[in-house]
Amino acid sequence: MDNKYAFVALLPGENVSMADLLSALDAKENQQLYQENDQLKKMLGDKELEIAMILKDLIKKKNPHLLTKLK
Repeated sequence: MDNKYAFVALLPGENVSMADLLSALDAKENQQLYQENDQLKKMLGDKELEIAMILKDLIKKKNPHLLTKLK
């Protein structure tokens, strides 16, 4: 399970601003979003390749003379 809450241990007398905490959380969230975006791009690319192969097979079966133009 992914925990979206972060825990910060502060030493006595250590000052951390809310902006620093938020930027640390934003950095973690941005990293997760980039990873998810990369996964989605790969999935989309795989689907596009699959569709291209299906279309190529259809052309090969229905109109083989058009296949030479695609190569």
